[in-house]
Amino acid sequence: MPKAFYDSFDYAAYWQGRDYENSADRLAVWRLIQKISGPHEKILEVGVGLGRLIPVYEKYWKSLALLDPSQVQLDKIRETSPAAAKAQFVKAFADQIPLPNNDCDAAICVRVFHHLADPVPAVREISRVLKSGGWFILEIPNVRHFKNRLRRLIPKRNLANMPSEQSQTEAEEKISFVNHDPKVIKGLLKDSGFTVRETLSVSNLRSPLLKKILPVGFLLTLESRLQKPLSYLEFGPSLYLLSQKN
Repeated sequence: MPKAFYDSFDYAAYWQGRDYENSADRLAVWRLIQKISGPHEKILEVGVGLGRLIPVYEKYWKSLALLDPSQVQLDKIRETSPAAAKAQFVKAFADQIPLPNNDCDAAICVRVFHHLADPVPAVREISRVLKSGGWFILEIPNVRHFKNRLRRLIPKRNLANMPSEQSQTEAEEKISFVNHDPKVIKGLLKDSGFTVRETLSVSNLRSPLLKKILPVGFLLTLESRLQKPLSYLEFGPSLYLLSQKN
């Protein structure tokens, strides 16, 4: 298996100064977990990274499967996470998951799809390892978020570079980021045997200016109230989809 491209990336440093975004993610995951009915035997996190979301969900499940292509990240979790004792560590990419069919009753995948120009293999693999009736929490970077839609109003700045069928690519920190069209991802979930049950709009107030002038706690209070109503507008830069395998 090839070395993960971010083995040397300092994710701890990346999240410094991003308390609002981190907490908004955790809030969304927690809210969607409350809607997942049992059993709670085994949950798979695809792209576990630093393991920052493990404390949000681990107490609800008897066992965890923590998947990441980076052995460096997995070793850090093994050494530092209290949940390591009930975790299975899986070094793999999202499109080739070395778990049996129908192995898990839930899966979560957050801040992974921005690395996937073609998410089809990953969604199909996650569907394969989920049991019938299993739940899937998926975060996607939303190419049609509010700021991008505003740009359409500026002359010569339309969505020509934001194709509805695929994605938009940006460069940041020498890592390529892909934004996805929610309609395309929802169609992919449907084709892969999922029904979308819930949608949340997340990081709705992500703005350097707002983060400078408003306390994080106040931003998160607003975020909590906005995640559901703004989901109908597909407003935020991140959308969370809770789907159930048919």
